[in-house]
Amino acid sequence: MSISKVDSRYRITIPEDIRKIVNVKKGQKIMLIPRGDSITLILLKENLSEALDEFLGDIKLTRSVKRKAERYVLEKAKERE
Repeated sequence: MSISKVDSRYRITIPEDIRKIVNVKKGQKIMLIPRGDSITLILLKENLSEALDEFLGDIKLTRSVKRKAERYVLEKAKERE
């Protein structure tokens, strides 16, 4: 666990120990989800197909279903920008 401070432009810095644990990269997009008085940060992978495969595990999808899922995830991410 680490503590970070919100600066005057409402930015936070992810401490080095946390960056190493979650393997975050410069320029990587992060989804922020408000939960009451907390915020959950989710690292977004650049390769959505790979992220879906990792998330779904052993569930196999057809190419068209996977494309629809990728489009849906992109739309939801853009809505949150």
